[in-house]
This record gives sequence, C-alpha cells and structure tokens, in this order.
Amino acid sequence: MEKILIKIYGPYTSKRDGRKRVTFYYSDKSTSTKSYARYLYEKFNGVLDAELTVDHIDEDPTNDALENLQPLTRLENIQKARNAGKRTDTEWFEGTCPECDKSFIKPMRQIRGNQFVKGKLGPFCSRKCSGKHNQRLQKNFRKARVPFLTKEIKI
Repeated sequence: MEKILIKIYGPYTSKRDGRKRVTFYYSDKSTSTKSYARYLYEKFNGVLDAELTVDHIDEDPTNDALENLQPLTRLENIQKARNAGKRTDTEWFEGTCPECDKSFIKPMRQIRGNQFVKGKLGPFCSRKCSGKHNQRLQKNFRKARVPFLTKEIKI
C-alpha cells in the first residue's frame, strides 16, 4: 500500500522548545513532524539529505523568511552556535563514538560524568548508538548465563 499525504497541519508553535513545526498526516494513519523552517526550505528548494539541517542565518528561530534560511550539516551548525558567542560558558566534548566510529561534538552538559569516573564505555554520538551497545551487552550477558542443572528424581 502506497503512503499518500492526506493533510498538513501547521505551522504551530511547539511547547517543548518554542519553535514552529508542521505535522503531516498520511493515508496509512501515520504521522510525521518537521520543523517549519525545514518545510519551507524544502518546499522552494527541493528535499534535503537527512544529514543536513536548516539554519537561521540571523540566529532568530522566529524569522522564517526564505532568505534567512540556509542548509548546514549538524557539525557546521554546532560550530556556528559555538562561534556566535551565545554560550561562552559552555564546555564542548569532541570525541569518537565507540559504536559507529563517527567523530562528534557535544556540550559537556550532555555527557554523563559517571562514564569517565566508573570507566564505562562512552560517550556515544547518539542515543541510538548507546542503545545498540547496551542491546549487545544484554544479549552477550544472557548467552553467558548457564542454566541450573537439575537432577532427575525417580519416584
């Protein structure tokens, strides 16, 4: 069955972060949400890769004029925010994900301190990689358990 777009709801302001969003409703009763800035940019310039984000040039997330939008990679977007001086007090962690070997940059406030203290593996580039790693650990743990030996009792 082909997925057909039925209706678009929005733009509306998200309670979570105060940014505008658009929701898409499909024929198979599924939904998806996209930022309004990305929706506008893709409507007039074509679909972007999933690795690209749409950035507001003037750093004002409420200014969704087409001439104020530009595509950037996540890394470029982070570096732009870092250089803008908005958060001069933020420390940044640069590392390589132990799961997928991608290099990444994250604010130190997103890195859990116990990963360094207890010698745990990490930090990971995303929650997805962290989940994959933990699933593999659980699977290996379950395989390693030896079932209890039971004696047969004859009556």
